[in-house]
Amino acid sequence: MDRKLIKKLASASYTKNLLDEVKVNKIAKELNRKELKLYVLALKNIERANTVYAYFPYFPGKDDIKNLKRLYPDKKLVAKTDKSLIAGVRIVNNDIIYENNIKNNLNKIISLISE
Repeated sequence: MDRKLIKKLASASYTKNLLDEVKVNKIAKELNRKELKLYVLALKNIERANTVYAYFPYFPGKDDIKNLKRLYPDKKLVAKTDKSLIAGVRIVNNDIIYENNIKNNLNKIISLISE
């Protein structure tokens, strides 16, 4: 079985943008070890593409979650706390990272002054 077919199987494992356990079990039983590894990798890639991770320095409030859901309506949102952020937020959307916090802004100002 080639990679394209395995990717199609991984895409077919979803029902209404949610991973269907019954479909996954049926597909997994039919694959050999090498194909199963590729299948799991394809599922992870799909999950990563359909999920937005938001990191806050505090436990996010309802307004924070509501605003992010409005920005990313078709994606699953995972909110986490990260104490290393100082009054800011980091959003990871697949391979794109948006980060804005006081620490980064201060470093940018310092680098501009030192030039």
